[in-house]
Amino acid sequence: MNDLKPFLETILELADPWFIDEITFDQEQVRIDIYLDFRKGGTFSCPLCGTNGCKVHDSTMKSWRHMNLFQYKAYLHARLPRVDCPSQSPYATIVVASPE
Repeated sequence: MNDLKPFLETILELADPWFIDEITFDQEQVRIDIYLDFRKGGTFSCPLCGTNGCKVHDSTMKSWRHMNLFQYKAYLHARLPRVDCPSQSPYATIVVASPE
């Protein structure tokens, strides 16, 4: 499955600090699970004001149903970071998509 990581990172348009941490495949359930993460020390833009270089305060694990990958149901799982923006309060959560 590790050979799929570069391919899936490209089609998902992941950019630093995001990466694919793990891929699990269940042929019986006709399902693929893709676990995303961000590198330690990675920074983000504030989703409220656009300030760059905001450090991560904490994160919450979320899961989404993605469009199928061929006949396989695809699910994304990721820690969504809340950033510590100097110009915003409270902490702002990075939004990737609407949870399932």
